[in-house]
Amino acid sequence: MKVVANSTVLIFISKINRLDLLEVMEIYSTEEVKKEVLSMKEINPIEKENLEKLFSEKINIVKDYKKMNLGLDLGEESAISVCINKKIPVFLSDDKKARRVAEYLSIDVIGTLGIIFINFKNKIITKEEARELLKKLISNSYYISAELYAKVLEEIGF
Repeated sequence: MKVVANSTVLIFISKINRLDLLEVMEIYSTEEVKKEVLSMKEINPIEKENLEKLFSEKINIVKDYKKMNLGLDLGEESAISVCINKKIPVFLSDDKKARRVAEYLSIDVIGTLGIIFINFKNKIITKEEARELLKKLISNSYYISAELYAKVLEEIGF
């Protein structure tokens, strides 16, 4: 599955130390997203090193695209622009405003929870691992409503 990544998903997957969960995807992104991710003060040196390796080995940086003015941050705007310009149908983001814009433009959106769910559905992780990853996300300041938390647990079989 081809996707274009925004910073939020990459950061949260790094915070739970499971960049391997991204192996089910062919990931594209932009220099703007890369700069945003690697300049975040919230990531520790190990996370930064892992993310640098991810960008150099796994993520295809797209440079030749027409930037769209969407009223978003540079990273989000560049990633959605790549989705449109390169006809990549899936945008990875947890940012509500960016997700709404992408959906308005008929781009499918997957967030951090969706990545965990895809790995669970593909039997790459167990339901226990999925639940533990959800707990790790929350302990790393990932916001999820009680309603969505219950729904996710139900979907994975708890």
